[in-house]
Amino acid sequence: ILVATGTTAASLVAALAYLTYQFVVGDYTNAYVWENSADYLPLLYKITGVYANHEGSILLWATLAAVITSWTVYSSYFDGRGSRLTHAIALSIVATFATMLIFESPFTPLEVAYPDTSAGFVPPDGDGLNPLLVDPWMAIHPPITFTAYSLLVIPFALGVTHFVSTFRGEDSPFDEWLSSTIAWARISWL
Repeated sequence: ILVATGTTAASLVAALAYLTYQFVVGDYTNAYVWENSADYLPLLYKITGVYANHEGSILLWATLAAVITSWTVYSSYFDGRGSRLTHAIALSIVATFATMLIFESPFTPLEVAYPDTSAGFVPPDGDGLNPLLVDPWMAIHPPITFTAYSLLVIPFALGVTHFVSTFRGEDSPFDEWLSSTIAWARISWL
């Protein structure tokens, strides 16, 4: 689980960083960048374009969930009864998001997304960001929301571990992890 979690988190962080780079420099060979950015946008809204649509939002959510899951796997605080099942459940949630990215990639080249364009065509400017998203509050809303959702992956995984242990007739690890579960829930609500 250690290698899989670390590799997944590193891969998703690299993918999100690369997509952000494509938005900042205006790489319109990427269909997702062309659809959600333009040269006239300030830097804040170019970065907002990263998660302005479904594919980028899923990449952001998957990355945050992978980083949090990776932190719990590498943290000695989360060792103990039920920890392996909890980590496996959390990693399977991240794997679900990663699988969604395979089918709806934010890295689709322009000529694949729009086959009617001529080969090698690069638009001089992007299509622009949805005008509803050109607002400072909308720029910070998705990262805050997806961070909260990602922080709830661990309490969810702990809850599933509790029910699996109870179903098996084993002692649940929930009692010893209750304080950390409450802390995770409070941080996500904050």
